[in-house]
Amino acid sequence: MSQATKAEHILDLVSITSIVQFIKRDWTGPVLDIPRNGNEHPSLTGFLVGRKWNANWESWGSLLLSYLSSRGLALKEKDWLSKQQKPPLLIQAHQIKDVIIPNCYGLRPEFIKALNLSPESRALDALRVGEKLLRIENALGVPGISLVLLPAITKFWHLHDDELLHLIEALQSKPHRHIVILANELNLWEWVGRYQKWHEKHTGEIPYT
Repeated sequence: MSQATKAEHILDLVSITSIVQFIKRDWTGPVLDIPRNGNEHPSLTGFLVGRKWNANWESWGSLLLSYLSSRGLALKEKDWLSKQQKPPLLIQAHQIKDVIIPNCYGLRPEFIKALNLSPESRALDALRVGEKLLRIENALGVPGISLVLLPAITKFWHLHDDELLHLIEALQSKPHRHIVILANELNLWEWVGRYQKWHEKHTGEIPYT
């Protein structure tokens, strides 16, 4: 059984210097050359290739694919939820301190089914990771800031809600506030948005049923 991830485990892997170097490089190659994996939808293949991490740039490219796959799926879910006519109790949010966490867990299987994806396809794993990335962005009010956590993307598989809250609180605290400031200065929202669009265009839209 995998050990649960702590907020500090993720923060320990954050390297502002590395992220600055990372966004200066051209990553269109890895994004536009996603390997195919049998019958797996290409948007999910990217999620699987980033499972292991080391310091070389090739591995960073794999992590980027995992990041874009997860985040893209969560963005699709957000759009899908906005179009559903569901009883309010199913889609209302619950709040932990000042952090609002969408209560959409019960709708995940329905969303995956709407995309014609199998629950066994790792789509649920990718979706859970993507949801956490978007919660961080929403809580901090900085779209794309989740990119600074890229080296720790595989840790998000086992990051529970209470530790997600601790992570958000840590990023809001004075010792780590420089990360939020730098994310704004680097226009990470623009960088992430550009690569997210390229990823979605290359992997193809997953139509709702």
